[in-house]
Amino acid sequence: MLETDVGNLSKENFLMEKITECEALLANYQVYKSKHDVVSTEKQELEDLLRVQVFDNQKNTMSMKEEVEVLRSEICELTRSKEMKLRLQVDYVANIFKSSLESGK
Repeated sequence: MLETDVGNLSKENFLMEKITECEALLANYQVYKSKHDVVSTEKQELEDLLRVQVFDNQKNTMSMKEEVEVLRSEICELTRSKEMKLRLQVDYVANIFKSSLESGK
């Protein structure tokens, strides 16, 4: 009987040790799971911010491209206008020169 009680007590002690080990492992798991959840939430927030930044950058890029096209168009228009004025001035001077040559004959 005593041997049976000692055997049972030994088994109980072994099982208690295993239960304590399992409880410790479970506590560690809960700590790591909590940390993982925090990191996952932060990661998702950063991904969302990145998406917003990329979208804003794309909008800014499109806007800047449109501005460049407007400026390019304005430059071309100014260039054509200046060329036209220059041609008129050259023609005017050429006519004056031609008139002075004809009147000098």
